[in-house]
Amino acid sequence: MKSVTTPDGDQVWLLPDFTQAVSKQRAAFTEVRGLLRNCEGVRYGLKYPAIFMITTSGGHEASFSHPKLAKEFVLNKVLKKDFNIPQSCFFRYLQIRSYVRTHFSLGAPQSTWIDDCLIWIPVTGETRITTDQAEAVAFSTLLARRLILFSWKKAAPPSHKRWVEEVMSHLKLEQLKHTTRGSIAKYYKDLVAKIEEKAIAQSAELQIQTTQIRTELRSVVEQVNKRIEVTEGRVSELEAEVSNHSDSITCMTSDNCPLRDCCEDLEARSRRCNIRIIGVKEGREHGKHPSQFVADMLKVSLGLDKPPTLDRAHRALRSRATQDGLPPRAFIVKCHYLSEKESLLKKAIEMKSVTTPDGDQIRLLPDFTQAVSKQRAAFTEVRGLLRNCEGVRYGLKYPAILMITTSGGHEASFSDPKLAKEFVLNKIWTQFRIHFKHKQALIASPILANVHFSPSLTDPSFRLWHGRGIRCVKDLFKNGHFISFEQLKKDFNIPQSCFFRYLQIRSYVRTHFSLAAPQSTWIDDCLNMDPCDRGLETRITTDQAEAVAFSTLLARRLILFSWKKAAPPSHKRWVEEVMSHLKLEQLKHTTRGSIAKYYKVWQPFLSYFENEFSNIKIT
Repeated sequence: MKSVTTPDGDQVWLLPDFTQAVSKQRAAFTEVRGLLRNCEGVRYGLKYPAIFMITTSGGHEASFSHPKLAKEFVLNKVLKKDFNIPQSCFFRYLQIRSYVRTHFSLGAPQSTWIDDCLIWIPVTGETRITTDQAEAVAFSTLLARRLILFSWKKAAPPSHKRWVEEVMSHLKLEQLKHTTRGSIAKYYKDLVAKIEEKAIAQSAELQIQTTQIRTELRSVVEQVNKRIEVTEGRVSELEAEVSNHSDSITCMTSDNCPLRDCCEDLEARSRRCNIRIIGVKEGREHGKHPSQFVADMLKVSLGLDKPPTLDRAHRALRSRATQDGLPPRAFIVKCHYLSEKESLLKKAIEMKSVTTPDGDQIRLLPDFTQAVSKQRAAFTEVRGLLRNCEGVRYGLKYPAILMITTSGGHEASFSDPKLAKEFVLNKIWTQFRIHFKHKQALIASPILANVHFSPSLTDPSFRLWHGRGIRCVKDLFKNGHFISFEQLKKDFNIPQSCFFRYLQIRSYVRTHFSLAAPQSTWIDDCLNMDPCDRGLETRITTDQAEAVAFSTLLARRLILFSWKKAAPPSHKRWVEEVMSHLKLEQLKHTTRGSIAKYYKVWQPFLSYFENEFSNIKIT
């Protein structure tokens, strides 16, 4: 569309008044119209609302409503048709078009005599030369330029004869080159033919061998499959037999448990009247009847009116103690009457210390079975803790039940030594609090085996809580409030089945504290104190640790050499010992090429030695 000039000289354009949407659609074809503007013989236009019409020079018509399709059509049909230019070169096309518009014009310019010289072909006649002819011309021209280059300082140019001689000398090399290439090509062709023949022969042989291997493998696989079938059958039979054996073992185990309990009970009943006497030296009963010897010994030792009635008496059934320091074998004594056996044990407990006429310190104990003895021995540590607790009474009931009566009259019984130990330790802590008149409950109080929280003594679920991090009352508070069960499950992975335990511990906390976080006391602060945070805060490096370890080793060595002397080794002697060994350390690091590490480790000690012991001479 061309512009119109007004009487005032203004350039104006008259355009239809489209809507904004139609204007945007038509403006999208601006780039395509710019491409077609300089294409001769191509007509184009925009129909309403935005349909781009193109008529090529060959009369082909096309219409587009999408700018991208129109652009692709123009590039493929118009621009790329003559030279097969790829789509990716469109930006280069715009660059060269801008250059041509700037320096020439988009119309074809007139050629000059320089253009004619540049495009002149230096071959007379209209005949086109072949590639071989062009190669010969190029080679001979190259030799001519070479001659001119070598003779440019001479007065006369090189003659035509000299050029012909130069060409002929090089043609010998060309002939040799082509001859060599021909022989190489022939040799290569023969070699390829031989390789192909060998490959065909080897391929046929390989195919025959492959067929044989497949046949052999097929027979082997059939044999293996048969063996697998036989093995599977045997395995099925064995599984059936094992299942029967497993059922039999389960049945025998269920039958054996009552029998074992019955045997244990029969053995215990057979020992009801037995007494085990420990401490009688070997050989005291020589020349005497064992029963009479033990009866007379018990009469004198316990101050009885008459000897007890004994059915049998013998040493324990083990080898005689022959080495010094081994305890003598115990006497196993069977009383005729149960009441007499109990009176002997009671008398021994009242006397506390029983001495025989020969001066042996003896103890009278019930003769329990081996299983019962092991169960009762498991409470030894707990009984040792209770021995020093004032006002606490305790005892072992048959077979192995520890009865504890506290000073406040509270009774507890335990068949598990661990629970008994935790109970005793809590009682000792309770006595500590009573001694210091601290009656307020502590947030550092344990949850597991807490005597004030009785469910924790018998319910094993609280041991699970302990293992997952809920060890004291303080762990149940978060952000100043008692933790909810949902939060407890999330933080400590407590199962849903522990909800009733949660209600129990919440009731305990509400009774002794409050559901708001209580204030910690000085005892809580002492219990929560880290015993390691009162030491040196500086972390020693690996090099410092190596120096400390080596110097400490030398100090222990000096102490070992002087342990019989009256005076310990002096600090000066230790420094001398360290310095004498440092010479060897320096030599070792020098040999290894790590002298820098030596000074890094020992420079602080060397500086200390120079400042404090400069008058010492190390030999």
